[in-house]
Amino acid sequence: IEQGLDQWNSQRENEHARKHDHHDLLQVAQSVQSELTTQGELIEEVLDIVRTLSQSPTFNTPAPTPRASPIPMTNHHTRSPTHPDLSNSQPITRRDTIEGGGFKE
Repeated sequence: IEQGLDQWNSQRENEHARKHDHHDLLQVAQSVQSELTTQGELIEEVLDIVRTLSQSPTFNTPAPTPRASPIPMTNHHTRSPTHPDLSNSQPITRRDTIEGGGFKE
């Protein structure tokens, strides 16, 4: 009888854990679906912008050539500490991001 009771308790615990796992999986599925819907909406907005821009007469017009600056370059016009040199920076990749958004530190 004791062995049967232990087995019944074990089965009951397993069933409870299975239901809990199923609930967690449903929440993850809903979260993923929501995120994909949001990303799809953003992609659609970007595509609309691209379509609008591609129909613009100035879309394929080359940018104007920069004219010489009327202000002579002096030492205080060179590199500013508020504008760091990005020439050695690396592009952000998926590996640089963490789950749930944000960037690795």
